[in-house]
Amino acid sequence: MEKEKEIEYLRKRSERIIDFMISLDPANSILLKYKMIIQNVVKKKDSRGLRMVARDLNEWAKGLSQKEILELERILKLEFEENLSGDKLTYNTIEKLLTTGIIQTEDEYRLVQECLNDISKGDPLFEKKKELEALLRTF
Repeated sequence: MEKEKEIEYLRKRSERIIDFMISLDPANSILLKYKMIIQNVVKKKDSRGLRMVARDLNEWAKGLSQKEILELERILKLEFEENLSGDKLTYNTIEKLLTTGIIQTEDEYRLVQECLNDISKGDPLFEKKKELEALLRTF
């Protein structure tokens, strides 16, 4: 995916999550500041930074109540055809790395390492945990 499309996708997804969280707690100044961070990262066209923000938001949103998580996942499914397990860019990149069997950059290494740190039985990549661990050893 070209950089501009990746940034636009991550912007929309990140803003959708943060807007949902703000709707639950409109006076939360941290959420409002985080929204400004998203906007600043987008202005800088920093796709790596935006990927990090998106992963952080996924984890942060997992701290919502079960009812709120279900509602947010319903929204993400409708708008992006995905859930809080991760964005499709992350999964596409990891699947590509599993196919090639080689990590070539520090960003790819960090992405796989973060995936392994956050992986749970409900994650679509859980079945490939051993492959991911082996992939890290290729770098």
